[in-house]
Amino acid sequence: SHKLTDSANCGTCGTRCDSTEVCIAGACTINPEMKGCLTAETPCTGHGVCLKSGQCQCYAQWVGEQCNTWDGNCPVGYYGAECSQACPGMADGRGPCSGHGICSDGAAGTGHCTCRDGWIGEKCGRPDVSCSHPGEISGGNLQMEPTFPVRPGVELRYVCTEEFRIQGNPLVTCEANGSWTERPKCVEHTCETGRWGLECTNEC
Repeated sequence: SHKLTDSANCGTCGTRCDSTEVCIAGACTINPEMKGCLTAETPCTGHGVCLKSGQCQCYAQWVGEQCNTWDGNCPVGYYGAECSQACPGMADGRGPCSGHGICSDGAAGTGHCTCRDGWIGEKCGRPDVSCSHPGEISGGNLQMEPTFPVRPGVELRYVCTEEFRIQGNPLVTCEANGSWTERPKCVEHTCETGRWGLECTNEC
């Protein structure tokens, strides 16, 4: 072990050591038995100033013996023990939850977004658009009917009864604005004189 000498007259120049120091081998050194922040690997967890007394003087909004507890309000849109995590949508510059929801922010928050009506997604960044039934057409109907409403991009097909033929595109598509593309029509099936059949390809 190191040899301790008089802390009041340390070294050849008679230096007086501080109350938190001891004289070891002729030099004032922090007392290895001193408890507190003086011997911590990261004094005051980086959130305060370590005083010579071994106590932490914490920065604003940090408390605790080692300044490791947040005692303040996080800025809007941030959460976590150190308010260092941003709510979804913040990085896009549109505010918490893309401006379309409420974020669970604050030191005890989870960062989860609760979207307002009309918006969906983790960031509440997508419009909650859907299409209801595209409507009936005279002389025809939908080949298959899903459960409505449906999401944009869904395609449905109309078919006509035997007495009618389809006019226009039989497919309709649910668009991003919640409307359908133009529906076809079913027109009466008539053939020229002397022709018959579904496509009027047969001759008398």
